[in-house]
Amino acid sequence: MYKLYVDENENSSASVLLAGSGRGGTTWLAEAINFDNSYRLMFEPFNSSRVPECRSFNSCQYLRAQTTDPAFLSPAAEIFSGRLRNAWVDAYNRKLRVKRRLVKDIRVNLLLAWIRAQFPEIPIILLLRHPCAVAYSRSRLGWNSDLESTFLAQPTLLEDFLQPFQSAMKHARSEFERHVYWWCIETYVPLMQFKPGEILVVTYEDCVVSPKRAIERIFDYLDRPFNDKVLDVVRRPSSQTRWNWRSRNASAIVSGEGIVDAWQRSVSRRDSERAIDILKQFGLDTIYSTDPVPDSAAIEQFMMKDHHATNFVLPG
Repeated sequence: MYKLYVDENENSSASVLLAGSGRGGTTWLAEAINFDNSYRLMFEPFNSSRVPECRSFNSCQYLRAQTTDPAFLSPAAEIFSGRLRNAWVDAYNRKLRVKRRLVKDIRVNLLLAWIRAQFPEIPIILLLRHPCAVAYSRSRLGWNSDLESTFLAQPTLLEDFLQPFQSAMKHARSEFERHVYWWCIETYVPLMQFKPGEILVVTYEDCVVSPKRAIERIFDYLDRPFNDKVLDVVRRPSSQTRWNWRSRNASAIVSGEGIVDAWQRSVSRRDSERAIDILKQFGLDTIYSTDPVPDSAAIEQFMMKDHHATNFVLPG
């Protein structure tokens, strides 16, 4: 399919970026946003192991907003202009004549301020999901949890954000804890960099519990009319929903269990309380707690804080 479409608009303003944590529901939300096949769906183009043009990016790359290194800027321009063609990126695309693109990626949370600075015309949506749900799913699937090589080995990221948390991160006791720290970094950095209204931050839980209101908010941000047909897509599992045959446990969407609180049946109370202790280090416990439903108003309050930093501030 990736060779058959015609992308007719190379202006980066024709692209929308949907970012979020891996196992956080980004594919599900992308399919909802693209319920009517309005977009060319570009699936995780910043994956350096799948996209040779992005070989300079590591798995969770951080760049300061003013960085103009062509090793990063050139492939990003290829992506957002739609010039990039790749079997991995276009595996889920079903649009033949393309005027708009939806770029969905789980590796760009730490790049969002840089993307906004270099491509200010691109709407950015950041999806959050409860860290316990994300950490449990990642741990169960054996995802990489190496905090030191992924984050602490990036000097500018350490200098700008992670120095106060470095010691605690090195002493994380379990894989689950390391994945909670991973979630905190992916969430803390962009929320520290943006003020309310500069990007749209939505939660997976709001999209599940109040889908009409949450999706209407997204469509309003994208200047698109809302259509009730999107709700049919919201009620379906995404193309990335997995069945764990070894444990015989299906994704909550497939099995019909409560979607928002499904993780509570698998994560011990001790682990969930430890997760919130980690969130407290970053001030993110105001958003997520042991309650599976977040305090969405606290997201904006967090973004409104004066964080007294300089290196990562957006220009202008």
